[in-house]
Amino acid sequence: MSRRKYTTLSRQDIKTLKNASSTEIKGTLVILSGILAFCGGNTFVIFLSVWLYSKANLRGEYAFGLAIFLMLGLSVTIFISVIWISRSIIIKNKKEIERKYKELQIANIDMMTGIEFEHYLQVLLSHRGYSVRVTKASGDLGVDLIATGNNDKFAIQAKRYDSKVSRSAISDAVAGMRPYGCNRAMVITNNYFTPDAVKLAQSTGCILIDRDTLANWIIEFQTQPQQNSQA
Repeated sequence: MSRRKYTTLSRQDIKTLKNASSTEIKGTLVILSGILAFCGGNTFVIFLSVWLYSKANLRGEYAFGLAIFLMLGLSVTIFISVIWISRSIIIKNKKEIERKYKELQIANIDMMTGIEFEHYLQVLLSHRGYSVRVTKASGDLGVDLIATGNNDKFAIQAKRYDSKVSRSAISDAVAGMRPYGCNRAMVITNNYFTPDAVKLAQSTGCILIDRDTLANWIIEFQTQPQQNSQA
């Protein structure tokens, strides 16, 4: 039997979620192009006005008025064009990224790197109604994501593991609550938790999201509209 092929995350998709995406690059290029067009267009208008004044014997006030009229018209046209094109690019890319993420299955998670897993969870938790940010890769104090919703602020450990998650992950998440001003802790994994980890989570109030719950989250992400905050 041939092995099933799954949709996988591209590096470009990950960069998009890290705010260094092609969406922003393209949007920036459009804006820069608009600025250049604005400067170039207005320069042309100024030269045209000078030519009309000096060569076509057009009175100074008329040449000046014509220049102002053309510059305003050109500016408005360029501004609207830049906004429309930038918005179209952003919407198109966001829809494409969302489509790719919704095609993912739990087996795809097993193929991800730790960083990819964190950014996928950012999308998944956002769909569940949370405001989510990924912490910096180094010096994160044991916290990979911060999720805020329903008057709670979660310090989250993301564990993309090939084996069961030990109690140290729960300890890290709980210890990381205070530095980030969180009132709750959560550990999310594509695997399961050891008995000791479950006991520690019960005693500390840390929420555990194992493979089964994560799989349900993925199904809800694929089939349901965005929800209000819930764990």
